Amino acid sequence: MRRRRARRAPTLPFSFAFLDVFACTLGALVFILLACAVSGREARRLAREELAREVAALRDQVARLEAARAEAAAAEAAARAERDLEARQAQRAREERARAEEFAKVARARLERARARREAAEASWGRLPERAGGRRPVYFECRAGAVTVQPDGPREDLARLSSEGSQVIRLLMDLRGDRKRYPVLVVRPSGTRVYNRLEYLAGKFALDYGRDALPEGLRVVGWRR
Repeated sequence: MRRRRARRAPTLPFSFAFLDVFACTLGALVFILLACAVSGREARRLAREELAREVAALRDQVARLEAARAEAAAAEAAARAERDLEARQAQRAREERARAEEFAKVARARLERARARREAAEASWGRLPERAGGRRPVYFECRAGAVTVQPDGPREDLARLSSEGSQVIRLLMDLRGDRKRYPVLVVRPSGTRVYNRLEYLAGKFALDYGRDALPEGLRVVGWRR
């Protein structure tokens, strides 16, 4: 005899037990969480890579900016050094020009003074009277610390005038009481000490003498220099 198959009862939606539904729901949640975790890690990895690329690009830009700023600073320093050098050179040139002008001014002044002295020495001549009251003058020229009897007498310095063997003193003594000659003391600016000595001697010897003053560079006709 054939056996009869037992009929299965139809599966109804509400025939699952509570634990079955809970397990399915928990599994679905775990799967969703896993999917979210995996996708989140990938997104974070991509974000980190993008951020790293942006940071690298910013670092490159910063490096380029630093290099450009260093080049600009170097160029500015070079320009400033060049300006300072030009300013120092200009200042040195002005100082040298001023020194040259001052030297030229001093040289011109010296040349003018030398020319004036030469002209005074070469072109300045004087003439003293040859006779006064019928007597011939004997000129004692006091100049540069010495006395010269002009035009052809002796020449002695101040130390010699204080000695006993002085020819000038002897000549002054000879002129005392001379009715044909008389002494004239001629003083130059450089011979005041000698002049004072001769004036003292003339007063000591009670001489009737004349006085005259001449510039240092003036030459007298017929006198020795």
